[in-house]
Amino acid sequence: MREKIVVSPDLMPDWFKKYKGLQKEINEQLFRNLKTGFGGLTLEDLQALVEHRSLFSLISGSTEEQLGSWVRFYIEEFNIKIGEIIIPGRHLDFDRLIIVAKGITAQQVYDQCQKYFECRKYSRRSLDEMISNNDRMADKQTYAVWIREEIEVGEELKNLSADQLKEKDIQGITLTERLLYGLKYFKETEEYLDTESTTYCTGSRDASGGVPSVYWDFGDCMIYLALRHPDSSDDDLRSREVFS
Repeated sequence: MREKIVVSPDLMPDWFKKYKGLQKEINEQLFRNLKTGFGGLTLEDLQALVEHRSLFSLISGSTEEQLGSWVRFYIEEFNIKIGEIIIPGRHLDFDRLIIVAKGITAQQVYDQCQKYFECRKYSRRSLDEMISNNDRMADKQTYAVWIREEIEVGEELKNLSADQLKEKDIQGITLTERLLYGLKYFKETEEYLDTESTTYCTGSRDASGGVPSVYWDFGDCMIYLALRHPDSSDDDLRSREVFS
């Protein structure tokens, strides 16, 4: 199910609507965890919620709330106003919304990241020149995808190369989407993604088929972008699956 939403500054639900949305999401995630044993809230998480501990990490918020957050993010970081956008309906445990505004590129987001923390990439060339093939781009219109809310990449796709994921028709995150997620997460928490794992951005390739990867380097205290072969696979190199 897809919903077309036209964003404006006053597109914010009232307090009661927000409360009902959060209450529904909490119940759904509790039942999901009871049923499957993973991918939702535990009773320990709910206790932490009551005690006001790590509230952000427990629940991503309703679609409307996340949309409003992205509207503010783009105005503050890029002076861009999001226009008309089609947002896919949520799917299972894909609970983090990523919005890529029309015209936004990987290099723009990388440059913005450098204003908050140090970054290093494998070449001095522009990312937009190097990473020329992407499964999704915002060159013509703004788009949205859902991913799992995870600081470290989950183990669902570990030991699977970019080539294997393509054969299985599994959509992976693009470099632009990963950089946006990392920047927004830092703005919300002042913490970093991928401190123990590496996001394998299998939705993007360079001209020779190389796949960009992103991780936080504790030794040098910076975000590092590397290029991996499309048949590379190991426990820590994992793609973030995308639902669109």
